[in-house]
Amino acid sequence: MTRIQRQFISRIKKSIKQAKKLDDVTVKGILTYLNTSRERIISNLATIPPEKWKAWYLREMLGMIDGEIREFTERTTLALNGAQIQAFELSKDAQDKIGATVNLRTFIAEPSREILTIGQDYSAMLIRGLSDDLRKKVSADLSLGIISGKTPFEIMGDIGRSINKGTFKTIADRAETIVRTELGRISGMTDQARIEQMAEYEPKERKEWISVIDERTRPEHAEANGQIVLWDEPFIVGNEELMYPGDPAGSAWNTLNCRCKSVPLPPEEAPVTAKLGRPEELKKLAMEVI
Repeated sequence: MTRIQRQFISRIKKSIKQAKKLDDVTVKGILTYLNTSRERIISNLATIPPEKWKAWYLREMLGMIDGEIREFTERTTLALNGAQIQAFELSKDAQDKIGATVNLRTFIAEPSREILTIGQDYSAMLIRGLSDDLRKKVSADLSLGIISGKTPFEIMGDIGRSINKGTFKTIADRAETIVRTELGRISGMTDQARIEQMAEYEPKERKEWISVIDERTRPEHAEANGQIVLWDEPFIVGNEELMYPGDPAGSAWNTLNCRCKSVPLPPEEAPVTAKLGRPEELKKLAMEVI
């Protein structure tokens, strides 16, 4: 392996590891917020005297639940927005370092932060939708439990004595998917924006799809690993055209929880390409990333 190949692979690996760490830390934080909301809801319900577990006290109970869920929404939106800023910066810096390795110009202006604003607005909408569903599910568990004559203990069990059971388990799974997907999408959008900026100085620039290969990898993404196209052309992944990993033009099954990355490559005829490798060699190098 040449020095350039080692440096190229090393910088891609570092970028993927940084993205994974950011994903994991953000997911952990948001699940902690969710669990705190669950604990507070259960704790508050536990303090209600048995004689108040009646339909006419339902509005009071629902008001308490609504307050806890509003706080979860605000904290989660703020945390995810902050993580998206980090994802934007990490991806921009990683593309610059990878591009510099293969002699692509990187002393250029920052990608438009409109990418970030659009991603944050969309994520905030997803979190509001998640919270609305949580509110509806908890309210339904409480209302139906009281109407059907369940005991307070049974109702609290339905709502969830643990984040891994009941209503909160479903919401926790969805929250994790939102975080991992939307952070990946911001990274993918930033990667493509940086690649497009480099192409202003090198119109024949190419890009390569890099997949994280393990037991969780979709077969279609494993097959796409090492695929090379011109900077302004889409990758073909699972019979869909994707400009970058996480491209919203793709279907949910092809973009949810995607951990792949797109990286810049010099023109095929560039002198550095001989040291980096031809397409068939680059595909083999892509397998060295993980």
